Amino acid sequence: MKSFTVSALIGLAAAMPELEVKFVNFIAKYSRNYQTFEEYRMRLEQFIINDILIEETNASQTSFVLGHNSLSDRTDEEYK
Repeated sequence: MKSFTVSALIGLAAAMPELEVKFVNFIAKYSRNYQTFEEYRMRLEQFIINDILIEETNASQTSFVLGHNSLSDRTDEEYK
């Protein structure tokens, strides 16, 4: 049964776009639990916005490195 579950998860991950895979890893790392599919999609959107900011910032300078943290799925208003 465990090998089937692992195989199913690997297959699911292979079918997902790269950013959604990063988001699923984020969910696992920070034990997130979204109540609805709409909340999941909204949090994914926020995560992608933050990921783009992180990637653009890291590509444009070398004095520091940004990365994801427990707030990567939050809106600006929630962050404040």
